[in-house]
Parts: sequence; C-alpha cells; structure tokens
Amino acid sequence: MRIDILAMDGLHLAAESWRLSREEWVHYPWEDVYVTDCPATEMPSCVLHLHEITMIEREILAANRCHIIWARTSVEHPIKYRVPVMLAKSINLKKHDRCREQMQEMKDQGLNRDEWRRLMPISAVTSLIMRMSWRDIIKYALYFDYLSTRVNPVLKELMERMRNQLLTIADKFTGHRDRTKRTFSSMKLAKFLYEGKVEPAPLQSTQNFWIANIEVPLWIRAHMVRHRPLSIADEYFQMLQRDDILDMPINEPLRMEIAATKDFWQTIISKRACWLLQTTLSAEKDPWQSIIDYFGNFGQDVLPCADGHCPFHADAQLRVTDYDPGCPCPIHMKFNSIDKTPYLEELRIAAKGRSPFWMDIIESRP
Repeated sequence: MRIDILAMDGLHLAAESWRLSREEWVHYPWEDVYVTDCPATEMPSCVLHLHEITMIEREILAANRCHIIWARTSVEHPIKYRVPVMLAKSINLKKHDRCREQMQEMKDQGLNRDEWRRLMPISAVTSLIMRMSWRDIIKYALYFDYLSTRVNPVLKELMERMRNQLLTIADKFTGHRDRTKRTFSSMKLAKFLYEGKVEPAPLQSTQNFWIANIEVPLWIRAHMVRHRPLSIADEYFQMLQRDDILDMPINEPLRMEIAATKDFWQTIISKRACWLLQTTLSAEKDPWQSIIDYFGNFGQDVLPCADGHCPFHADAQLRVTDYDPGCPCPIHMKFNSIDKTPYLEELRIAAKGRSPFWMDIIESRP
C-alpha cells in the first residue's frame, strides 16, 4: 500500500482562516492554530491517491459523513482479485480458491457480472482518490489507531499500516514528526462507526424525516455511506471483529438504520429507480428494488426522466450498441423511437424484479 499526494495546501491556511474570523490585523502563528480541534484546521487539505488498500479500509474511510471519495470500480477483473501480502497468511485459502472457481463457473454460465462479482471478499485490494483536510488526516489516524486494538487481531497490522501512512502524510504538512505528534496528542478521537447493536424495527416517519431499518448486503452499504446527508448506524464495527472477516464476501448481509429527510430519501429513490442503476439479475430481485419497495409503491413519476429528458442519455445509448452488454432502458428507447422488438425477451426478464410499471412500459405500443 502507498499514498500519493496529488495536490496539497499549506497549514498556513488554518492560521489565515483563524485570523480572518477575528481581528484581521493580528498575526496568528500557524504553529498555534494547526493543533486546535476546530473547523479552521479543515481549511488546509490534500488530494490523495490511495493504492492497494482493501475494501475493509475503504468502508471505514467512507463512514465519515464529510468524506470526499472517488473510488475505483471493483468490477474490472473480479476473478483476479488480490489480497494484501500481510493478510495472505491469515485467509482461508480453500475458501478463496473456491470463490474464484464459483465466479468463473457463474461467468461461464452467462450470468450477469454484477451477480457473480458479489462473491469477492472484502479483503480484496482496490484503490481510491480522496480529499482529506488536515483535521481529518489526524482524526482518521487516531481512529485507525483506536481500531487496531478493537478489531479482529488479523486486522491489527492493516489498521496500524493505515495509521502510519496517514501520519506520514501529516508530516508533509508539519515538516517534522514531532509537530505531527503534538497534533496527534491534542485532537480528540472521533468514532466514525456505530458500536452498538442494530435491532430490527419498522419504518419510522415524522413530518419531515424517514428512519429506515433495513438489512442489506455489504455492497449496498458501500453505496449508502457515500450519500453524505444520510445519518447511519450499522453493524460494520461488529463485522470487523468476526473470525471470517478476511473471507467475507461483499454480499454478506448487515443491518442498517438510516435517517434522512423525506426529500432526500426521494432523491435517492429517484436515482436508484433508474433502469440503468438497477441490476439485471437472473435469479433474484435487485436489492435496491427491495429498498424502493420498503418505502411504498412509487410509480413512473419518481424516475429521474419523469420530465421527459434522460439525464444519462449517453450511457443509455451505449446499451443499444455493442459497447455495453447491459439491458437497454425501455423508456430511453421510447424517447428515441428505437424498436424494442429485438430486446423484448431480455426486457421482460429484467422487469420481473422491478416495479410493476416497467412491464407496462415494455408491453406498451411505440
């Protein structure tokens, strides 16, 4: 694992922000400001490229609600996934070999890639781009240090490695490890993961909020945490303590309690109800459809193209070419007067796990 710095500010921005919020004629040395645990120290930041981290760490990083992450896709070569050398001695090799065999078998059967790639273990490596403020660098380092003594011992070295990498980045800001240590000992620990138990509960509704309590696979959790306005309590912290954490597939279920305004829930549902963002599976309903159904019977008017314009036209168009093997969107074909006939069987199969209005659209006349 390594972290490359793509762009970086100076710590003087913290002192300058502090000065501008007070008597502007007074000089505030950055050496006195950068150790404070306040929003002024969020002004300096850097853009980082994190290479060869596992999905285990990625989900911890994304649990911070103010995260700014662009994650590398994990679907390029899922059968050829790799586990970090430091973890290789602790994995169940037979399980991982069987995992690759199963993915290959499912691929050879012609099953959808989004179906068989879900057998990948969460210990597989990936990479991501992330913007971190100076304050968050220290907060994350403190948290990974905290986790190193509270997760399954097989993850201890992984947590310590991330802590050390972050402190090395911090040194680039301060210029000296002693200065970094000063901040590390000054700022308070922030726990990004919920540590309690999430019990099943019905949908809770107030005038302005919905609190959902749902069981989802880990890969859905990875989508949820990227919506920053969502407040989430889930069982991921408990998962990090399990004996099978290194062998756990990304379709392992966990329970989540998620709070957001009704308007924001409707925004999420609108995007996830889009034909392109749902998965065409052979033997199961797309998990996002189950979440959409959880909130009630939404009709076609919830779609992002309800105004008659497809916001994902370029991607939708690729599905009626040889460049994207995914099932074409029937609404896109209707908008663009594309004959559905060659795709009818595929469309009917895909619609079985989605909202009923999709079948009506497919069977309607051009």
